Amino acid sequence: MKYKIGDRVWVRIELEAGNVYGNVYFSAPMEKYTGKIVTIKTVTPKGYYLIEENEPDFLWSEEMFEPIKLTAVDVLEAIGDICNERDGCDGCPLDFGYEGCCTSGFKEEKEAVIDYMEWWLKKKRNVGETK
Repeated sequence: MKYKIGDRVWVRIELEAGNVYGNVYFSAPMEKYTGKIVTIKTVTPKGYYLIEENEPDFLWSEEMFEPIKLTAVDVLEAIGDICNERDGCDGCPLDFGYEGCCTSGFKEEKEAVIDYMEWWLKKKRNVGETK
């Protein structure tokens, strides 16, 4: 079992309905999750997964996911892109109102920073919606 409850993972973008991945049938209604970040809700005794984002609960296999690989380089590139897209800090999505530079609130606001960085990585990979 590679993932645990609460882990956030990518649903692999190349999955195709009608195929079996890790002994789990991938159905057409599951296709809307490809390329999206989802959260592991349950790990079954046989090592399959349920995710928070879908109803009814589809069964997922480890082979349908890939880990989110957000590197330090990704974070620096994202910050650079944010700064290059605007003149000054007005409207910056990473300005949390703390004194000093924009990164001064990263520790306190880590969940919001991670969410933004995951969104930025999806945008970089050309999947998902834009903010």
